[in-house]
Amino acid sequence: MRSSLWPKRPSWLIRYDERGCGLSDWEIEDLSFDAWVRDLETVVSTLTLDRFALLGISQGAAIAIAYAVKHPERVSHLVIYGGYTPATM
Repeated sequence: MRSSLWPKRPSWLIRYDERGCGLSDWEIEDLSFDAWVRDLETVVSTLTLDRFALLGISQGAAIAIAYAVKHPERVSHLVIYGGYTPATM
């Protein structure tokens, strides 16, 4: 018997390293907040995601919030963990 908490369809966790972090390119000029938001937009566009749950952890929390504000029709759920927002936001 399936639990009602178990997803009725397959779910995926898609993760990427922000520019200048992890395995992404470190030799770049634009490390701005807006560039990070554009990168998330590019990932979503490339994967052709229509509506999805978005998780923002630590520095990614502010980026997730900015993306959700800019594209509320695409974000079904917004989960923030250990995040902060820049004062200029």
